[in-house]
Amino acid sequence: MSIFGRKVMPLDRQFQQRLDAWRQALRDQIITPLSTLGFEGAYTLERLAPHEAEELGFAPAPAGTAWGLRREYGWFRARVCLPECRKGERLALLSGLGGEQLVYLDGHALGSVDRRHRRDSRYIARAS
Repeated sequence: MSIFGRKVMPLDRQFQQRLDAWRQALRDQIITPLSTLGFEGAYTLERLAPHEAEELGFAPAPAGTAWGLRREYGWFRARVCLPECRKGERLALLSGLGGEQLVYLDGHALGSVDRRHRRDSRYIARAS
Protein backbone atom coordinates (compact mmCIF):
# COMPACT_ATOMS: atom_id res chain seq x y z
CA MET A 1 0.00 0.00 0.00
CA SER A 2 1.31 3.49 -0.77
CA ILE A 3 0.25 6.99 0.17
CA PHE A 4 1.76 10.01 -1.60
CA GLY A 5 4.18 7.66 -3.31
CA ARG A 6 5.55 6.20 -0.07
CA LYS A 7 5.11 2.63 1.01
CA VAL A 8 3.13 2.22 4.22
CA MET A 9 2.05 -0.76 6.24
CA PRO A 10 -1.48 -1.99 5.59
CA LEU A 11 -4.00 -1.05 8.25
CA ASP A 12 -5.30 -3.76 10.52
CA ARG A 13 -9.01 -4.58 10.19
CA GLN A 14 -10.07 -2.83 13.42
CA PHE A 15 -8.28 0.41 12.51
CA GLN A 16 -9.72 0.28 8.97
CA GLN A 17 -13.23 -0.08 10.42
CA ARG A 18 -12.66 2.93 12.68
CA LEU A 19 -11.34 4.96 9.77
CA ASP A 20 -14.39 4.03 7.68
CA ALA A 21 -16.71 5.05 10.55
CA TRP A 22 -14.94 8.42 10.87
CA ARG A 23 -15.24 8.99 7.11
CA GLN A 24 -18.97 8.26 7.26
CA ALA A 25 -19.40 10.56 10.29
CA LEU A 26 -17.64 13.33 8.36
CA ARG A 27 -19.86 12.79 5.29
CA ASP A 28 -22.91 13.05 7.57
CA GLN A 29 -21.79 16.54 8.63
CA ILE A 30 -21.69 17.95 5.10
CA ILE A 31 -24.88 19.82 4.19
CA THR A 32 -25.84 20.92 0.69
CA PRO A 33 -28.57 23.59 0.78
CA LEU A 34 -31.63 22.62 -1.26
CA SER A 35 -33.85 25.65 -0.67
CA THR A 36 -34.93 28.33 1.75
CA LEU A 37 -38.22 27.61 3.48
CA GLY A 38 -41.02 30.12 3.76
CA PHE A 39 -42.43 29.81 7.28
CA GLU A 40 -45.93 30.65 8.44
CA GLY A 41 -46.48 31.55 12.07
CA ALA A 42 -49.27 31.68 14.63
CA TYR A 43 -48.97 32.98 18.18
CA THR A 44 -50.86 32.31 21.38
CA LEU A 45 -50.59 32.68 25.13
CA GLU A 46 -52.21 29.26 25.55
CA ARG A 47 -50.23 26.05 25.83
CA LEU A 48 -51.62 23.89 23.03
CA ALA A 49 -51.14 20.40 21.69
CA PRO A 50 -49.97 20.24 18.06
CA HIS A 51 -53.41 19.26 16.74
CA GLU A 52 -54.91 22.26 18.59
CA ALA A 53 -52.27 24.62 17.18
CA GLU A 54 -53.30 23.64 13.65
CA GLU A 55 -56.56 25.53 14.28
CA LEU A 56 -54.73 28.85 14.86
CA GLY A 57 -54.69 31.50 12.16
CA PHE A 58 -51.30 31.08 10.47
CA ALA A 59 -49.85 33.95 8.44
CA PRO A 60 -46.57 34.38 6.55
CA ALA A 61 -43.65 34.89 8.96
CA PRO A 62 -40.63 36.05 6.95
CA ALA A 63 -37.21 36.32 8.60
CA GLY A 64 -37.22 39.15 11.13
CA THR A 65 -40.91 38.86 12.05
CA ALA A 66 -41.29 40.13 15.62
CA TRP A 67 -42.87 37.77 18.13
CA GLY A 68 -42.21 36.48 21.61
CA LEU A 69 -44.22 38.37 24.19
CA ARG A 70 -43.76 37.12 27.74
CA ARG A 71 -45.16 33.57 27.93
CA GLU A 72 -46.16 33.64 24.26
CA TYR A 73 -45.97 30.46 22.21
CA GLY A 74 -45.04 30.69 18.57
CA TRP A 75 -46.05 27.91 16.20
CA PHE A 76 -44.32 27.82 12.84
CA ARG A 77 -44.82 25.60 9.86
CA ALA A 78 -43.41 25.16 6.41
CA ARG A 79 -44.29 22.84 3.59
CA VAL A 80 -41.53 20.99 1.82
CA CYS A 81 -41.91 19.23 -1.51
CA LEU A 82 -38.78 17.40 -2.58
CA PRO A 83 -37.88 16.32 -6.10
CA GLU A 84 -37.92 12.57 -6.79
CA CYS A 85 -34.11 12.60 -7.18
CA ARG A 86 -33.76 13.40 -3.44
CA LYS A 87 -35.69 10.30 -2.32
CA GLY A 88 -33.76 8.30 0.28
CA GLU A 89 -31.28 11.09 1.08
CA ARG A 90 -30.66 12.42 4.59
CA LEU A 91 -32.22 15.84 5.08
CA ALA A 92 -31.37 18.48 7.68
CA LEU A 93 -33.54 21.40 8.77
CA LEU A 94 -31.67 24.48 9.99
CA SER A 95 -34.65 26.52 11.18
CA GLY A 96 -32.86 29.58 12.57
CA LEU A 97 -35.99 30.40 14.59
CA GLY A 98 -34.23 30.55 17.97
CA GLY A 99 -35.78 29.92 21.38
CA GLU A 100 -36.94 26.53 22.54
CA GLN A 101 -38.17 24.35 19.72
CA LEU A 102 -39.92 21.05 19.24
CA VAL A 103 -39.90 20.01 15.60
CA TYR A 104 -42.56 17.81 14.02
CA LEU A 105 -42.41 16.03 10.69
CA ASP A 106 -45.71 14.77 9.31
CA GLY A 107 -47.27 15.04 12.77
CA HIS A 108 -44.52 13.14 14.61
CA ALA A 109 -42.02 14.75 17.02
CA LEU A 110 -38.59 14.70 15.39
CA GLY A 111 -36.27 16.66 17.71
CA SER A 112 -35.89 19.58 20.07
CA VAL A 113 -33.60 22.45 21.05
CA ASP A 114 -33.55 24.31 24.36
CA ARG A 115 -31.22 26.69 26.18
CA ARG A 116 -28.99 23.88 27.45
CA HIS A 117 -28.91 21.72 24.32
CA ARG A 118 -28.12 23.97 21.38
CA ARG A 119 -25.00 22.18 20.23
CA ASP A 120 -26.73 20.43 17.37
CA SER A 121 -29.79 22.32 16.23
CA ARG A 122 -30.27 20.32 13.05
CA TYR A 123 -33.15 17.96 12.56
CA ILE A 124 -32.33 14.97 10.45
CA ALA A 125 -34.84 12.89 8.52
CA ARG A 126 -34.74 10.51 5.60
CA ALA A 127 -36.57 11.75 2.47
CA SER A 128 -39.39 9.46 1.40
